[in-house]
Amino acid sequence: MIGQLGDVVFEKLKEPQKITGIKEWRFAEHPIIWEETKLQYTGHEPREFEIEIRFHASFCNVKEELEKLEKMAYNLDEDGFLKPVPFFIGEDFLGEYVILEIHRSYEKLFPNGEYLEVICTVVLREFL
Repeated sequence: MIGQLGDVVFEKLKEPQKITGIKEWRFAEHPIIWEETKLQYTGHEPREFEIEIRFHASFCNVKEELEKLEKMAYNLDEDGFLKPVPFFIGEDFLGEYVILEIHRSYEKLFPNGEYLEVICTVVLREFL
């Protein structure tokens, strides 16, 4: 297993093309008269990941994989609150994340309009 996001398992021939991670730290600026501005660490922002996945009909059911991602984006508990999903790269558990955005690029279609190849970019934010 290359990785996993909720129910979507990244395997050979259905693996992410690219994973980009962002980690940001927050600082407050305190201007001081006749001195340089001082910085104070105030915490960090939730981590974000952008995952680009190529789904091809030769290796998976493209429509089903896209529906799994959509379902995760609307993953609500019984009280109507968003439930995060676990995110792994290899055996490393990176935390629980929510899907902020899903971008689709329809690269190739069958003559009947079914999906042959779709590149999907998923933007995740750590759920703290």
